[in-house]
Amino acid sequence: MNSSDRKRRIAIIGGGPGGLLTAYYLERFSTGELDISLFEASNRVGGKVLTPHMPQTGHAYEAGVAEIYDYSHLGPDPLKSLIRDLGLTITPMDGDAVIFEGCILADEDDVRRHLGPQSAALLDELNRNARAAFTPENYYQSDWQHGRHDASTRDTFAHFLDQLGDERLRRYVETVVHSDLATQPHKTSAAYGLQNWLMNEPDYMQLYSIDGGNESLVRYLAKKLTAKIQLKSRVTQVVTREDARYDLIWDAGTKTKTETFDDVILALPVASLSQLTFVGLSLDQAMRQHIRHYDYPAHYLRVTVAFKKAFWRSAIKGSFFMIEAFGGACVYDESSRNQSGSGAILSWLLAGDAAMTLGVQSRHLMDWIYDESFW
Repeated sequence: MNSSDRKRRIAIIGGGPGGLLTAYYLERFSTGELDISLFEASNRVGGKVLTPHMPQTGHAYEAGVAEIYDYSHLGPDPLKSLIRDLGLTITPMDGDAVIFEGCILADEDDVRRHLGPQSAALLDELNRNARAAFTPENYYQSDWQHGRHDASTRDTFAHFLDQLGDERLRRYVETVVHSDLATQPHKTSAAYGLQNWLMNEPDYMQLYSIDGGNESLVRYLAKKLTAKIQLKSRVTQVVTREDARYDLIWDAGTKTKTETFDDVILALPVASLSQLTFVGLSLDQAMRQHIRHYDYPAHYLRVTVAFKKAFWRSAIKGSFFMIEAFGGACVYDESSRNQSGSGAILSWLLAGDAAMTLGVQSRHLMDWIYDESFW
């Protein structure tokens, strides 16, 4: 068979949402015939999109991706369009409450009264500066940082917060944004901190979840694919060949396999990319440069607890709320969007250093959650 007559062989490494979406769009829009293989190291596709059920109550809850960003009010939103094309329905998510200094601040008026006039004035100034720096339009286009060489890209977010000159306001801002940053303020830029602050503004971004669980998206995508999905297949090497193709080497149970592809698409997080070996000087150098450029470690820890009843709803409304504990954490009312089962569920999303250290200190974490004085 002439090489021009055969299907183009494509390998996608990574069976998370990125890999599944890549395979889906290749199959949908390619003008030529493709032979696609998708390699996933674990025993399931979906990656960090996971919706299990609490065994005691039957409630569904999000153990991975908690919400999906909605930009449809600003322009085309391909992901939201795809979700609807797949026949899935969505539920908007909102949450205004912040538990700060032992008080439940249910709305902006509560925040201003609690912080006092001086801090409230500084908060207004912060909002004005953030909006002046990043408009909804360039936020939507994802090019808000391109070409910027101002202080917000050079300074850390910690330095920006120091310049507020108000310790209580600093702690309040950190409480609101920390679970989105997923790192400490001194480890990221002021621009990124302000971007995450603006996530709370509905004219910049809105949130929703998929009815029946966010994992419905990856399950439906996998069913739509004709690509060969190879589970428990951990790719270890990508080797450049002299004919401009690639050899893939992967572990398949008790044996190692090798296969040749015309193209290789890497749909992996940076930490996983760094575990691969790239053979070929140009390829190896390019991947090292890519990993160095995008290597900004972030950490999450999710803790989900079932309760007999939703005792918090008389004081706290919405799909989620923020708490000052753990440097700032987001607490999701899982049972407000997944109505199956009995009882109610809260899910704490811890971020940054707290997530990394408390991940090995589960006893301390559970003692805090069940502390009656907090509730």
